[in-house]
Formats: sequence, C-alpha cells, structure tokens
Amino acid sequence: MQKVHLVYFSGSGTTKKTVRHIAKGMKEARKIREMHLEKWDEIEVIEHDMKKAENRQKKLRFVKDEIVILGMFTATKLFGVPEEIFACMEGEGTPLVGVVMFGNSYYGRGLKTMRREVEKKGFVMVGAGAFIGQNAVPSERGIAVGRPDEKDLDVQHKFGRAIYEKVCVRKDYAFKTKLKTDRPKGQGVFVPLKANLILAMPGKSLKLPSPFNAMSVSDECIACNKCAKQCPVGAIDFETREHDLKKCIGCFGCLNGCPVDAIAFTNWFMKKAMVSCETHCQARREPVTFLA
Repeated sequence: MQKVHLVYFSGSGTTKKTVRHIAKGMKEARKIREMHLEKWDEIEVIEHDMKKAENRQKKLRFVKDEIVILGMFTATKLFGVPEEIFACMEGEGTPLVGVVMFGNSYYGRGLKTMRREVEKKGFVMVGAGAFIGQNAVPSERGIAVGRPDEKDLDVQHKFGRAIYEKVCVRKDYAFKTKLKTDRPKGQGVFVPLKANLILAMPGKSLKLPSPFNAMSVSDECIACNKCAKQCPVGAIDFETREHDLKKCIGCFGCLNGCPVDAIAFTNWFMKKAMVSCETHCQARREPVTFLA
C-alpha cells in the first residue's frame, strides 16, 4: 500500500486543509487508474500535526517508497517552528512535496528555504506549491477572506493528481525548477520595505519581536480553554489568562480558534501593518505550482 504522510504546521487551519486536499487528489487519481483491477490498494494517508508539541519531540523517519507532503505557512520567510520540524524529520531518498501558505501578499523565500533544508535531511523534493489562505491576522476588512475557496481547492486537487502521475506512476523524481524568492509587486511602499528588511535578517525563519505579539482577552471570554489548547508552544495560562510574550511565536492560533472573538492583538505596529496590508493586498493572487 502506498503511504502518503502529511506533515504540517497550521496555525489557523488553512495549511491543514490544503495538504489534505492535495492528498485527496492523489487518492482519486489512484482510484481512477486502478479501480478496474480485481485487486488494488487505496493510498493510506497518515497525518503528523506539528502544532502539537509532542509530535515535534518524535523522530519521524520516512523510507523511499513513501511520499511526504510538508506544509508550512510563510511570512516572507517560513513561520512558526520550522527548525523544530526539520530537526525531527529524516528521509532515505524519500520524495517530498513542499507546500507553503501565504495570506495573498507574497510567499517570499519560503519554498527555497524548505527545499534546501529537506534535502539536507535526506529527502528529494519532487514538486512544490504556494497556496493562499485567509490572512491569519484579523483586520477590519479581512484579507483573502474565505480562502482557500472552491477555485483554490480545484487547483489543489489537480496538483495532487499530477503528483500521483509523476511520482507513483512514472516514478519520476526529477525536479529541475529553480525556485525563486517571491516579492511583493504593486503593494505600496510599506509592504516591499518590510519584505526587504525581513529577507535581510539572518535565519531561515521569521521570528517577530516579542512586543509585536501582545494580545488582550476581553470579558466576552467564555472560559472554553480553546485558546490554550490551540497554542503550539504553551504560551497561554488558562487559569490566569496570561499570555507569555517570550514563548509566543505569533501564529495567532489562539485568536483564530476563539469561538467568541474575545482575543485581540494590541501592538500598535501590528495594527498599522495590517491597515497597510488591507489597502495594498486585496487584489486576488492565484496559487502557483511547480512539478517539472
């Protein structure tokens, strides 16, 4: 049985939704090709949710006849806990599909960095894609609201089918595409300036300064504890409602997971940045995929 492993870090759920839909496309391609046979096996999909700290403590080893779809989100650089995820993964010439999510602006250096890091760990990148999800940072108008939408899901589905044909049918592991840094275009002055500053900073991932992650909890809180459960780094003390800025990585999983919108970010710079993004990042961007 062909095994497909979904390894993902999904702060607000859009990355998880995307890698699942790509895998769904692979499964359907397998069914179409094999269902006329008397005996055939479905693709087995195994998920590794890296938002859970206990999963990042494991050693995940993948063999050559398995396929890994690795999903992360990017804010010019990879965002979240990419170093921890790369550290726990090992391949044996294992084919890997790289997926990054971005909030309709630009995906920066995310795919380039992912390719470099996974190849150090014994994987062979056979394809990649950058997909759009609703911006995780809430704002008045919202950015990429409702995405991935039906049009996005169709692209993801077709991408999954193409991966199956390339890797599982043709056994083609070649990937000659030179992945480039995606930069903002036509998005005012602030967005390109921010991109250049982040790209100039050392490190493979983006870490926001602690004050940028400042949040408050209103009296609307219903004490459901979902915010603490959503936090991948244990930065929220549910009993005291305190938010540890030193631990927080700014993924906004708590804020997006709150059923009554009782959590709000309070840093003035973040608010100003989101106003700029709302102004300049409304034009729809489409997903891009690479398989050649």
